[in-house]
Amino acid sequence: MNILYCGLKHDYGDPKKGYSFEHVNFFQTLQKINNIKKLDYIAIDEVISNNGKDFLNELLINKAKKEKYDLIFFFIFKDEFYPETLKYLKDNLSIPTIAWMADDHWRFENYSKYNARLYSLYVTTDENSLIKYKQNKIFNVTLSQWACNHYLSGDHVSKKNLKVSFVGMSYGNRRRDINNLKIDNQINLDCWGSGWPKGKLNASEMLNVFKNSSINLNFTKSSNQKNIRTAAKVFLNKESLKYKLNTLSQIKDNIKIFLQKDTRQIKARIFEVTGVGGFLLTENCDYLEKYFEIDKELITFENIKEAGEKIKFYLKNDKLINSISFNARKKVFNEHTYEKRFLDLFQKII
Repeated sequence: MNILYCGLKHDYGDPKKGYSFEHVNFFQTLQKINNIKKLDYIAIDEVISNNGKDFLNELLINKAKKEKYDLIFFFIFKDEFYPETLKYLKDNLSIPTIAWMADDHWRFENYSKYNARLYSLYVTTDENSLIKYKQNKIFNVTLSQWACNHYLSGDHVSKKNLKVSFVGMSYGNRRRDINNLKIDNQINLDCWGSGWPKGKLNASEMLNVFKNSSINLNFTKSSNQKNIRTAAKVFLNKESLKYKLNTLSQIKDNIKIFLQKDTRQIKARIFEVTGVGGFLLTENCDYLEKYFEIDKELITFENIKEAGEKIKFYLKNDKLINSISFNARKKVFNEHTYEKRFLDLFQKII
């Protein structure tokens, strides 16, 4: 296969923040797949920063015409590619296109329901959104899920020099919940990520934390914060450092999103921790049991009180920690790698 991959190279398009999640997990996995003969890369953020959005769309069409790809793979960030560009690829050049949508739990109303049809195959990780697609008569959608880049996992060797760790942004109720865990249970809990004093970790550092922690904590609740900033986004759209007023239709869609309740969802972190042999204690969420056997491959909690009780229990049971983390890693390598996810998608479209 000859494939063109389009996605952000840097985290939120900012080189200062290091490589993006999709660059590390999607692009670098595609680089390793044996039956991909040629893999070209359009780094969306770099192209727009240097030349603008119009140039990005022209570049995509010109490369597609010249190279005659078997497949173009998009990891969707915002709306960098114009509808007419995507229609041209699909209808005029007849090149199969796959789009991975990571945020259907909050972007269905203002992106997916309008743009999913522009691609040959539209991938969602949110099982609850499938009914919405059917209701909107969108049928080129398939369910996939986050996974592990097993090429980065290394061997299953750990020092366990950390007790309890959390890697993730500090937003919503997380800081309060983690502080309560520490105070109520006298737990030594280290935190990394945006908003925490220790700051962010790069991909390698993060995986080392997962390996070397007795317990890795994970939250599954999505963030739907209601404040002045998110309220302003209902009415205003920022593009090229300028704000413009949204259309009435856009405002209606944004109001629906703003009023949504927080939901629990499967996060990529679940597969990243278990994929390197880390022990995972995660907040429960819908459909998790489809991917892991609860209490055998990972441990769940419903509230912070229960999380504290389970942390104290497992810190006294190293054999259980080792057994459960071993089982989880075996499951991930057998069933939940990005290579397996991608090869399944390719079979559906090529």
